[in-house]
Amino acid sequence: MTNKDSVVLVEDDPIALRSMERSLISRGFSVLPASDAKAALSLVDSGGVSAVIADICMPGPSGIDLLKQLRTQGSPIPVVLVTGEDDVQSATDAVNLGALRYLRKPVSADRLSEAVAYAINVSRVSRLQVEARKSSWSELTALSLVPATAADYERAIELVWIAYQPVVSLSRKAIIGYEAFVRTMDAVLPGPAQLFEAASRLGRLRELGLQIRRAISQSAEPLSEAQRLFVNVMPYEVMDDDLLSPNGSLSAIASRVVLDIADRNRLAKLVDLEERTRALSKVGYRFALQDFAISEGDVAPFLAIHPEVVKIDRTLVQGIDRNEVSYNLVSQLLEVAGALGLKAVCMGVETAAEASTLKSLGADLMQGYYFAKPGVSFPEVDPACFDAIA
Repeated sequence: MTNKDSVVLVEDDPIALRSMERSLISRGFSVLPASDAKAALSLVDSGGVSAVIADICMPGPSGIDLLKQLRTQGSPIPVVLVTGEDDVQSATDAVNLGALRYLRKPVSADRLSEAVAYAINVSRVSRLQVEARKSSWSELTALSLVPATAADYERAIELVWIAYQPVVSLSRKAIIGYEAFVRTMDAVLPGPAQLFEAASRLGRLRELGLQIRRAISQSAEPLSEAQRLFVNVMPYEVMDDDLLSPNGSLSAIASRVVLDIADRNRLAKLVDLEERTRALSKVGYRFALQDFAISEGDVAPFLAIHPEVVKIDRTLVQGIDRNEVSYNLVSQLLEVAGALGLKAVCMGVETAAEASTLKSLGADLMQGYYFAKPGVSFPEVDPACFDAIA
């Protein structure tokens, strides 16, 4: 247990608080007790907290109020709420505000321990993902210290090409679609990150998106009618009228396209998003959300776009055969996806062991270097890859 893995336990009944505290400490957890919401907020503000377990019914601010305050402050800390009352409204409020779990009293020691362990695991993975994004941004910033000129950008977009990576179904032992990736052979702007950063500085992001989508459409002819084409788009591109135009960049293949949307937090801020996605659906587009998670931030995008597919990030998939935290989290994500009727694609599968573990959790759709690297002309998958999965 690291110093970042303390759990704040909030309960106004001193006997119940001490009992739960002893139970959790005996199971190896670091516990910070609090008798009310104000004390709990103070402990969270002091840092080093990975989860909050709070009683809903307390004098003064309730557990629901505590959850609201944490979210208002922008805190992503997982919160588990506990109640002794059969209150449907409280349960609804808890879910809508993004409570990780909602437990009814009496809560057994095993069930409490499991909820705390799960909350801490969610917090750990969230920290890893934040650090990964910071690292990626640092690399991008370093690459941008010498800004590319307009001439560099013009040359780079002339050298753009599209790579495709298969998305496979284990149950069918077949490729069900491909994800498109932009590539460039330019020496100054050699990768997508540098290309998009240059386009952003030059005010040419929309133009770049159009060019990439046109290149995808032009190269998609070999794709069978039954196979889906996953096209990565940023939230602002969803609102681009080009997608609705009869002569738009993807109009000829819209019925086969899954708009694979990144940065869902920005997606939720778009005006008239639900109306736009309905219009796009009528044209034939389907939707996927990247970096599937269980949090309040996912509610609005789900309600607005009704995705067909969710992507489970490679940071959770890689090493899942050896990592209990990833194993438990992916298991939960697959369960939620199944309950919502969503298809889940596990990204970044690199070994047969990872694929076998995911299969044991009920995963069927996968993508990663184990099956094929991104390449030109729609790479095939060696049948032996399927046979090696237990």
